Amino acid sequence: MDFPPFDLLCFVKEMSGPKTDVRTAVPKTPLVPEATPLAEQSTFDRIKEIVWFLIMLLISAFVYIANLLVAAFEAISEVITKIYRICLFIYRKPHHSKELFMTTIHFLRVSYDADLWTWSEVWDVLKRQLIQPMSKEPPKAKDTTTTKKQKTQ
Repeated sequence: MDFPPFDLLCFVKEMSGPKTDVRTAVPKTPLVPEATPLAEQSTFDRIKEIVWFLIMLLISAFVYIANLLVAAFEAISEVITKIYRICLFIYRKPHHSKELFMTTIHFLRVSYDADLWTWSEVWDVLKRQLIQPMSKEPPKAKDTTTTKKQKTQ
């Protein structure tokens, strides 16, 4: 079986087809209807457009305010939760919390007096070593009723 000789230039010409212009034809009807001049609009149409714009503006403002309130409530609830957990930690372990507080304050005072840290670094250490350990969620109480039943059987 013999194949005819392969001519690359002839192959490319056949694949490209007849030469066409890249530009597209302009449609006869416009895609966007032309806006009527302001002088030709009736007063009712102008008022209707203004009212529609104001309604959309109010809806946008309400959504923005609602998003801000949600973010504020989330931040406030997180702070209140941390304060509650710190108070609970202090209530449950007063000696441990006093020792933790005094050690952290002494450590920070000595480090700052020696010019080792800036205020931002002091705050980071205070948050990491004092606030975070106290604001952790307390461990759940173990259910002792099931273990007593299992031991008696």
